Amino acid sequence: MRSLCNKEVAPCLLISGGHGHATKHLIANIERTKALPRDEYDAQESEASLLSKIVRKNQGKDKGEIFQEATSTNTGENAKNSLDAVLRQGIRHKKVLLLEDPLLMRRAKLTFEKNWKEEDSTFVCFSPYLPVIRDFSDEFKFVDDSLYGLWEKNYFLSLIQGEMRRLTDNENGYGPMGAGFIDHVCIPEKIVQAYLELKKSLPGFEGER
Repeated sequence: MRSLCNKEVAPCLLISGGHGHATKHLIANIERTKALPRDEYDAQESEASLLSKIVRKNQGKDKGEIFQEATSTNTGENAKNSLDAVLRQGIRHKKVLLLEDPLLMRRAKLTFEKNWKEEDSTFVCFSPYLPVIRDFSDEFKFVDDSLYGLWEKNYFLSLIQGEMRRLTDNENGYGPMGAGFIDHVCIPEKIVQAYLELKKSLPGFEGER
């Protein structure tokens, strides 16, 4: 992250997020990892404010400008309000590096592309890690042990469940046949089958936030 947030790679960094379903998890991870001293933040702050403090704390000397959009409560608002922010601030946005939770990245990119379609912007996605599970037991272990604790098990599974429903282009999804928030997605058959297998084998996997 530090190497990305500099003038050479990203002259401007826009951090978008108010208070949503993930805010409590962000605060829990800040407390767990001690990313910020307890006297340097307030639990009522927006996600944008909290993340901005973390970035500033870890930036190198060649840092770029940081802007905040602190009103969004979901991905659709992230996309719309971020566009409003870059236009208001006069930020160049021909090429946009999009960072998001890797579980939500596919839909986030589609949502931004849909909301920014008149801007002719090119989005490139980046995540510093890819969560791969090696044990679905009660301890819920990742191949990369450094990811332990980033997602509580039931929350992780609910995110997967929610993303599959939203990306599936039917009356219950977010595609043209449903809510129309994103363009059509062709989900590979092997992914569909893996998802159906998870629904059969994992207790509680049907539960979705």
